[in-house]
Amino acid sequence: MQHKEHMGHYANRPHRQRAPPHTAYIAIPYSSINDDREGNIMRHCVEHARRLRDIVAIDQETCDEALLLRDRHDDFEDNLVIAAANQSHCDVAVTSDRKLIEHFPKRCVSSRRMTELRTSQNL
Repeated sequence: MQHKEHMGHYANRPHRQRAPPHTAYIAIPYSSINDDREGNIMRHCVEHARRLRDIVAIDQETCDEALLLRDRHDDFEDNLVIAAANQSHCDVAVTSDRKLIEHFPKRCVSSRRMTELRTSQNL
């Protein structure tokens, strides 16, 4: 069964207390949010992210850009993530998808790499 992704991206709000100057896209499978044990963790992460960022809808322009990325990465849902990150001027998209990181190394990082970047910049 293919998991649908929550498609929205977070745009910078005016910085609150110690809010990082980064923007990150988060795509979470609905099944993770609804899972009993891990679902609580995922819901907490989503709620925390919503306090720091706005959620912006994906529009026709985002879909068009995602279609143009097909030659580089042949997964439309992943390409929506990249297109949304580009249009919202995200610094990075945080993902565990190794192929996505490989195909978009300047745009995508793993959560471990994001932690390293934040630590090195004292964020």
